[in-house]
Amino acid sequence: MRAAVFRKTVPPSHANRRVTQFFSWVVSRLRNRPDSEHELTVNRFAISGTAFAYLLIAAQFGQLGAQRMLHEQSPYFAVYQIVSLILFCHLLYRPGVSVGRRLVGMVFDLGLFSYGMHVGGETFALLYPVYLWVIFGNGFRFGVPYLLAASATSVLTFGTVIMTTAFWQAHRGLAAGLTAGHTDP
Repeated sequence: MRAAVFRKTVPPSHANRRVTQFFSWVVSRLRNRPDSEHELTVNRFAISGTAFAYLLIAAQFGQLGAQRMLHEQSPYFAVYQIVSLILFCHLLYRPGVSVGRRLVGMVFDLGLFSYGMHVGGETFALLYPVYLWVIFGNGFRFGVPYLLAASATSVLTFGTVIMTTAFWQAHRGLAAGLTAGHTDP
């Protein structure tokens, strides 16, 4: 009885109904997918959000590298979010298996993350395990060929980071060991 007192009996508005219909449509498009590519898209938002939150927290604690990176690299975070949204919209438009979309997402994930490793140096090094998350995530979701493709892509992109970044050049032994971890599928 008491709960009934607090329950509102206001009919749903037209806008609420439209939002509910939209989300129902999204769920219906994703429900019968033959794979879990849509989960990988959600992970893209979660990982980039985590990286951004890490930089925000580090900057609040006075980490100058994080402050600089936030100031200079925010447009790249925005581009990543936009491309992730485009990939998700394409997935809704064409919910079937798309090798091209998978590969574009993989290269984009590893390429932009490697750019972050390049500009972030020591500040971003803590996020290195994201490479492994991307490699294994592609492998578990799509099979061994994608595991190998993600591994090869990460070796190339992280190798480029090592060759072009003073921090990683100063820590070549660590960089070599971490790179070896990319090749152990």
